[in-house]
Amino acid sequence: MKKQIENSGGGALLITLGILLMLTIAAVMAVHTAQTDIELTFNQLHRDQAFYVAEAGLTQVFMDLNQNNQWDSAYVSQSFEQGAYTVVVHREIDVTDAAYDDLSDTVEVRSTGIVEQAHANLRAIVVPVLEYPFVYAMYGDSYIIMDNNTCTDSYNSDSADYATEHDVTEGDVASNGTIDLIHTAEVGGDVLSSLDSGITVDATSTVYQNVTDDVEPFVLDPIPTETFDYYSDPANNNNSLISSDMFDWADPNKLTLDLSDTLTLTSGVYYFTDLVLNANSCLLLADGAEVTIYMTGTLSLDNNTSINITQNPADLVIYSSGTVTTVGNDTEVHAAFFGPEADVTLDNSCDWYGSLITNSATLVNTGCVHYDEALAGKASRTTGEMKMIAWEEQ
Repeated sequence: MKKQIENSGGGALLITLGILLMLTIAAVMAVHTAQTDIELTFNQLHRDQAFYVAEAGLTQVFMDLNQNNQWDSAYVSQSFEQGAYTVVVHREIDVTDAAYDDLSDTVEVRSTGIVEQAHANLRAIVVPVLEYPFVYAMYGDSYIIMDNNTCTDSYNSDSADYATEHDVTEGDVASNGTIDLIHTAEVGGDVLSSLDSGITVDATSTVYQNVTDDVEPFVLDPIPTETFDYYSDPANNNNSLISSDMFDWADPNKLTLDLSDTLTLTSGVYYFTDLVLNANSCLLLADGAEVTIYMTGTLSLDNNTSINITQNPADLVIYSSGTVTTVGNDTEVHAAFFGPEADVTLDNSCDWYGSLITNSATLVNTGCVHYDEALAGKASRTTGEMKMIAWEEQ
C-alpha cells in the first residue's frame, strides 16, 4: 500500500512540473508577443511622427514660397521635434497628370521626414494664385452711366462669333459707386453695386437679370508700377517692330496712327505712353497673334477707328495706368481693357467687344459693350500668393 502511495506522489509531481512548464512557455510567449506589440507600436509611432515631420517641411516651404514666389532653395536635415526633414523644390517640371496641365509656374515640392529609422515621403504641387479681372462686361469703380439707347449683352467667342450667337445673360455691370441707367439703357445681365441704394433704373430702361445693391465691395488691385517700368525697357518690349515714323519725336513711346493709317501688330508685348488713333485708322493683329499692351497715358480713339476687328478680344489685352480713355463715334474695338484709374467714355455708336474694367465708365448715344464670356478665364497676373493644389504620400 505504501508503495502505491509513493507512485501516486511521483505522478502528481510530474503533472505539476508539466503545468509549470506550460505556464512558463505561455508566459514567455506572452512576453514575446507583448514585446513585439511594443516594437510595432513604436514603429508605427515613429512612422506617424515621420509623416508629420515631412508635413512640417512642406509647410515651411509653402510659407517661403508665399514670401518669395521664386524661392527654390532646399532644406537638408532640418531638425524638427524628434526628427528632421529634407525638402527639395523643382520648377519647370514635366507634368503628366491631366489635372495639372497648363498650370503657369507650377512648383513641385518633395519632403522627406525621418524619425529614428522611420521615413515618410510627401510630394505636393504648388501654383501661383492668379487674378481674373475680366468677369464683367463693364466695371466702373467710382460710377457707371448708361444713357440714351446704350447696352450690354454677351457672347462666347470660344463657341461662336457675336453675329451668330449672343444673349442677355452675362453682360453684367458692377461698381463700388452709383450706376445710372437712363433713357432706354439695356443691361443684358446683372447690375451690381456695393453702395446701398446706389442703382438707378429709370422707367424706360431694362435690366434682363438681377439688380442688387449693398453687395460686398469689389477689390480692384492696380497693376504694379514695377510692371510698367519693366516693359518700358526696349529690351523687354516689341516696339522696335513698329516703324519709328509712328512714334512721336518728343516721346519715343507715344504711338500715333494718322488719318486712315493701318498698323498690324505681331505677337508679343508692347509699351506705349499714349496710344492715339486718328480718324479712319485701324490697329490690327496678325493672324493668330496674341498681343499685350502696357500703357501709362491716354488711349484716344477718333471717329471711325477700329482695333483688332479680325480676331477675338482675348487676343488683345490692354493694361493701362492712365486716367483718360475716349472712344469716338462709330468706333469698334475687340479687346480686354484693364485700367483701374481710367475714366472711359464711349460715344455715339461705339461697339466694344470684350470687357471694360475702369475707374468710371460712361456710355452715351447707342454705345454698347458686348461681353466675351471667354475672358472670364483670362488671368491678368499673379497675386503674389501661392496655393497647394494637390499632395500625395509616396
